[in-house]
Amino acid sequence: MLCGQVIECDWHGWQFDVRTGECLTVKERLETYEVVIEDRLVK
Repeated sequence: MLCGQVIECDWHGWQFDVRTGECLTVKERLETYEVVIEDRLVK
């Protein structure tokens, strides 16, 4: 679920900042990738 700049995993409830990949609930980090949205598609 995405709320503002934070996405939450439905499975375990961890929250991540979508801009940086930083986990807001535990000391972990996700890989982040630059994306482009064209015609409502994420590329």
